[in-house]
Amino acid sequence: MRPKAAAAKPRVSRAGDAFLHGVALALNAVADITLRCEGLAEFLPKAERLIKRHDLGSTLGGPRGGPGFDVTPDRSGSIEDGYGAALDALARGVDFGRMRASEGSVAVVGYMMERNEGDHRGNVGELERMLHALELEPAAVWLSGRPLEHLLQARRASAIVSLPHGRAAGHVLAQRLGVKLVEAELPFGLEATRRFMELLGREFGRNAAAANFIEAELDAAVLRLQWSVPHAFLGRRFAFVGDRHYLRGFTELIDELGGTMAGAHEAELVAANTYVLDGAGADAARVEFGYPSECEHVLHEAPFLGFPGALALSTRLANEMVKGFYRRRGKP
Repeated sequence: MRPKAAAAKPRVSRAGDAFLHGVALALNAVADITLRCEGLAEFLPKAERLIKRHDLGSTLGGPRGGPGFDVTPDRSGSIEDGYGAALDALARGVDFGRMRASEGSVAVVGYMMERNEGDHRGNVGELERMLHALELEPAAVWLSGRPLEHLLQARRASAIVSLPHGRAAGHVLAQRLGVKLVEAELPFGLEATRRFMELLGREFGRNAAAANFIEAELDAAVLRLQWSVPHAFLGRRFAFVGDRHYLRGFTELIDELGGTMAGAHEAELVAANTYVLDGAGADAARVEFGYPSECEHVLHEAPFLGFPGALALSTRLANEMVKGFYRRRGKP
């Protein structure tokens, strides 16, 4: 039985801070709105300091304009719960004005835009690229670091694709717009991306396009990954500590590459946020992943979703594993 990874939590000083961190992350992802939630005004200066270390493109700090939305508080909720509650408030409260669906136009709801840097901007671009490959038009991605006007383009959608961080918001938007709802998993890892594209192919009548995309992209990714399997993955022990919605994809990727999952203190490589890595074993290789990531920033678009994202993540894991292997043996 594989050890289960626990949800990573930033250092918080009192109950409820995790939920408010999630609300603050949503606020950071839409610069021209305000969010109202019990305790948020007092908490924001603390969140601002942490998020600015995590996000070089942080929008927090100073006065904010734009419409305000009321978030239902949950002092026992997680970061993911807080983010989802903020999306739900937006889905219920935005004024779409005149709504007119466009055939083949899709809104993606529930992407957790943790920061306005190249990794998450790249993920948004990858989600849109996969829709384009199926001849679907991405009307809006909630959230994407773009302003409110972009979110309002969901009014053109003839369907909502709901991702795990915004299930409630996806239901609300589909009901408000009177359109089809498709609940999908995150395309994180090779197998999860294949399932994501197959699901959209079935739901939108694009099976052939999905199959062609999968074959071309998966073949290219596997070919490039072959060199790394015996050197960095085969028989190696990996741990993931973080957002539960990424755990399945990470575990599948490690299995496919010949590695095994282990607990954080038994693993040769740990993928986790800054604070979890601070407490990892001294001999473990480390890959910073998730919120907060204070030591590693992404200045260019570098997704970790989709087939290119799986390749990029595997490259990071392989490089750190090989470097750690040499360090443990005292080699330069």
